Amino acid sequence: MNTRNAVAAVAVVAIILAASCVFLVGSNGHDEKWYNVDIIENVFPEYREQSATDNYYAYALNDVYRRAAASGDYESAYLIYYANSVNLHGDDMISGDIIAMLDKRTYPELGDSKVLAGYYDSLLDMTARNALGVDAIKAYVEEIDSITTTDQVVRYVATGGSAGMYNSIISLSRMIDDVDGNNAVTISVPVLPSMDENYQDASVEKNLELYGAMLELFPGIDGDSYIQAAVDYDRLIQNNATGESTQVMTYSEVAGSFAFASALEPYHEAGIDSYYSPDSGFYSTISESLTQDNLMMYKSMAMYDLLMDASKHLDEEVYEIRAEWLGEEYDVQESVKASLEDDWSHVAGMLVGKYYYATYVDAGLQAYCEELIAECLEAAKEYYDSVEWIGDATSAKIAQKIDGMTVRCLGPTAEQMAAYDYSSVKADSYYGMLAALRHANRAIDIAQASGDLRDQWKSDMLPHTYNMFYSVDDNSINILASYVRELLRGHDSSEREYILGTVGAAICHEITHGFDDMGADYDEKGRKRAGWLFTEEEKEVFDSKVDALADYIAGFYVGNGRYLSDHMIGEVMADMGGSAITYSMLGDGDARKFFSALVALEFFVLDKESYYERVDTDEHPPGMYRVNMEVQQMQEFFDAYGIGEGDNMYLAPEDRVSVWA
Repeated sequence: MNTRNAVAAVAVVAIILAASCVFLVGSNGHDEKWYNVDIIENVFPEYREQSATDNYYAYALNDVYRRAAASGDYESAYLIYYANSVNLHGDDMISGDIIAMLDKRTYPELGDSKVLAGYYDSLLDMTARNALGVDAIKAYVEEIDSITTTDQVVRYVATGGSAGMYNSIISLSRMIDDVDGNNAVTISVPVLPSMDENYQDASVEKNLELYGAMLELFPGIDGDSYIQAAVDYDRLIQNNATGESTQVMTYSEVAGSFAFASALEPYHEAGIDSYYSPDSGFYSTISESLTQDNLMMYKSMAMYDLLMDASKHLDEEVYEIRAEWLGEEYDVQESVKASLEDDWSHVAGMLVGKYYYATYVDAGLQAYCEELIAECLEAAKEYYDSVEWIGDATSAKIAQKIDGMTVRCLGPTAEQMAAYDYSSVKADSYYGMLAALRHANRAIDIAQASGDLRDQWKSDMLPHTYNMFYSVDDNSINILASYVRELLRGHDSSEREYILGTVGAAICHEITHGFDDMGADYDEKGRKRAGWLFTEEEKEVFDSKVDALADYIAGFYVGNGRYLSDHMIGEVMADMGGSAITYSMLGDGDARKFFSALVALEFFVLDKESYYERVDTDEHPPGMYRVNMEVQQMQEFFDAYGIGEGDNMYLAPEDRVSVWA
């Protein structure tokens, strides 16, 4: 679940609008018009109130907006609407907390606090960074440029080079093997991606502009050759993509077929003997093409990775180059902040993350979250047991899978935290510190390789990342501290309806992913076993319900020639299942408060271009459709608001499509 929280003293926030934005839906009888209030441009110039019977999501957002609009202050109303957007401002609040922690040195001593302080001081010391300039990476650049043989390329990949760039040509990640449930290593092959989220769909040419500008900072480097080699490499890899993963291979099989097998040796020595790649074409091409004639292509990819990373972490001259590339006005403070945010999302992630958790999560919040999760897990078992088309044997399997779920709650335990020890990290410059942290992260990953991943706090689960997710490979629910903290900001545990409609619904959403159109094929140990869960008769019912849900989703026209797509099925299934399970926990609580909390959970607003890009690419529907679709499946919702036949929000029982009804 990737919604983001913004303020929140209330579960309901603001607005509806725009008579100019009437969106008609498809021909299958869905609502004729839902005013799309998830698009910024639709907020102005006019306010138009909606009723719960017409567009529930819009209705639930009216209260704050109405108070501002009543005075005629539309600008204030707009800002209130925008500021309350969960997904636009949650990360800003988290950033503020982290910066305050680092500035004030308020974090506890965990054994490597001096490393954290030293890292942060070196980041802020622009005088030292400017004095060093690009000399901070000169040795790393020369190391790559001096490569003359394929053996040296392989050695660079295996060691990460002096800069610790382990993911420049191949990327290794530990996970659970979905065949036998053992530890495995996934071998991925990076291509030429956009290196900044502002250019997620940028062409290769756009990225090469910055690559070329960085190469020009090193006069002894043949920049044109490096750029052409990068293009050649990208075309080679992209043209040989298959989209099909390899079979799981043993180390001896990999060693006999993969040119970069030496990079896997530390994992093999740690006891891992399962390896595979998500794309067999990438895997085979990168071995077959590693020849002396193609040497420059591999050198260029190593150089590209180094320089694109360094463009975010050097001196003011480089910051200005990057700002120009982004089309932004240069600001040194914003550039430093961007470096910091990049670091705590990647190379310094667990160093910052464990201190964030230790600083901001107290025993009370930890205990409360664990109790809520336990309650949700039990409620889910009871709910699935009540589904009429699921038999007793299948219900028992569902309960077994739920009981087997690994739950990572808020942050690492003391034992898990101890695995992330950075006390040995030392460097005399900011970029040197980043290189040392990269090497430390790889050593930590290898040190944990022989242990059970289910018992570990994985390095990609940063406590300060605003997210909660289900992982199919180890049947785990991962609830990150900042997600719960931001949803609870301004609220307390006595607000039962709000808690269930936000944190509770999010937890039950993730539980439901264990049984969606993909999760249902994996057992309690994360092994892929198609057919293990349902009987043949149940599978027919399941498939027919999934098909009906796909048709329902595809019937919503969202404007600009676009309909919602069936690539959203898994998320919509989880939304519908999660809210139904959580509602079953409500008891005598106020149903209206519960349903309005669902809006607070999913509320977001984007500009028109970003909105339609999200519709095209994101498996999560926009907020208005998420909420309205899930509540349309629940008779309790209709009862709470007196919605019936003839109302725009109403959906007849025979047309409801929740898979778990």
